[in-house]
Amino acid sequence: MSVQQLYLLQKVDTEILKLREESDKINADLLSSPEAERAAATVVAATKVYSELCANQHEAQKESDSLASKIAETDTRLYSGRVTNPKELSDLTEDLRQLRVRQSSSDDELLKIMDKVERMQVRLKQAETDLKVTTDSAQHQSSKNRLRLEAIEATLNTLSIERATAVNLVNASELNIYTQLMSSKDNTAVAEVHVGRCTSCRIMVSSSDSMRAHTGKELVYCSSCGRILLN
Repeated sequence: MSVQQLYLLQKVDTEILKLREESDKINADLLSSPEAERAAATVVAATKVYSELCANQHEAQKESDSLASKIAETDTRLYSGRVTNPKELSDLTEDLRQLRVRQSSSDDELLKIMDKVERMQVRLKQAETDLKVTTDSAQHQSSKNRLRLEAIEATLNTLSIERATAVNLVNASELNIYTQLMSSKDNTAVAEVHVGRCTSCRIMVSSSDSMRAHTGKELVYCSSCGRILLN
């Protein structure tokens, strides 16, 4: 029996767990980039608003052109000399006035929409630029992450061999106890005794337990947390 061998096995297992957690996190990061997703959503939203504004501008331009055409037509009839009826002339004059009022209002609205379109175009271009920067950064980070995953995999392969060697140095009953404690004690089955205390729970270890743990002739457990003591 060797508590030291169990402790060495625990160090290998701890490193394996740490690397697997890192690997899981990297794989999760590779599946999605929150920054890139937000940037893409901003582009989509900006594109939608820009398209709607362009459609509004198109309709406003059509209305303005239509009013201009009607004004030109009414103006031609009014001053062509073909209309001589005073009542009809008066009606044409009023129609022309109203059309020009409508055209003035329509042109004002068109200018406002054109201004919004220009400002939205600037925002859209900026959003597209931000998306490209974010995407390039994510791709660069992705390349780094993949290299790190390869390094982790290589280290895990080495640790797997080390673990197999360490397991062979521990008898079956001790390995079973160790496995149960790793599962129930937050992956810490063996705790060192330092300055008379269990380094896991920080409770003082009795002098007799400390002495028994030091001799290494048997497995000695912390009376507080139940872990195997190494002194």
